[in-house]
Amino acid sequence: MTNPTTGRSKLDYTEIVRMSKEIPVLESEMDGLKELLVDFKALPSSLGANITEQDAELSTDPALGEDELEKPSTTGFLEEAPLDLDSARFARDLTDDITVAIALRDWEKAIELIEEGQVKAATTPLLASALPPLKKQLKTSLLDTLSPPLSRTSSVVQTLTLLNRLGAGASARSAFLDMRTNIIRELVHKIDFTFEGHEGTYIAELSAVVFTGIKNTADWYMASFKENEAASLFTTWAKHQIEAYCEIFRKVVYSEGVEPKIVDEAIRDMHVRSRELLEAYGLDFKYLLDKVLAVENQTISHMAERGSRAF
Repeated sequence: MTNPTTGRSKLDYTEIVRMSKEIPVLESEMDGLKELLVDFKALPSSLGANITEQDAELSTDPALGEDELEKPSTTGFLEEAPLDLDSARFARDLTDDITVAIALRDWEKAIELIEEGQVKAATTPLLASALPPLKKQLKTSLLDTLSPPLSRTSSVVQTLTLLNRLGAGASARSAFLDMRTNIIRELVHKIDFTFEGHEGTYIAELSAVVFTGIKNTADWYMASFKENEAASLFTTWAKHQIEAYCEIFRKVVYSEGVEPKIVDEAIRDMHVRSRELLEAYGLDFKYLLDKVLAVENQTISHMAERGSRAF
């Protein structure tokens, strides 16, 4: 019979020999795991250094465009401000609300939300980077609403006021005056087709369209912009409209074949319309209209000379 004790001793000895052979392997594997753990712990620092170097290269690379250079650095945000879940949630909700308000054309609410975001942007870095593109989108949408020629006065004034609140006053002024120029030009073209060949009626309608356009523009513009530079810009715009009017006036009234009686009626109507639609509201451009009269006197004298020679 086999001695159980002897058999157990042989088994224990065999296990001990096998384990003694595996110990070096286990030690080697443990050393490898330790090295891997050290590398893993150093990974965030390594990534941060690499991203910082890439940011530095982007800022000094002249081949890159402005859009690429203006991209915010994620590394700076991660290093300077730890992730605040409440702030991140607030920034996400606010930007979502602004996007929805713009889509629904709720301009007043969109402006209010952006103003709220601007107050908190200093302490919420995510908002500081998210607000500029939303402001640009809202500005573009508001400027587009100025294009339709049949916009109501109240709607136009409200849009200009909102653009001022958005900090886009200069763009709003230029866009509004450009829109008004196009509207007046389109209305003048309609007169060309309607009263072609009827000089007296044409000038009467031309004066009404141009002078009324200038008056209405002044009402809307001055109600929205109070700055000194705004008044100067409007004066320059109105002067260009008067000069364009005078140019058309000269071409129509002082062309060959127009009777002196029609010329007199056109000049008289021009002054009447100017007093009713411009001077009565403090818009005195008589000094520009006098240039028309100066040309008129010259032209009539030449016409008289040609007439006397003909006889």
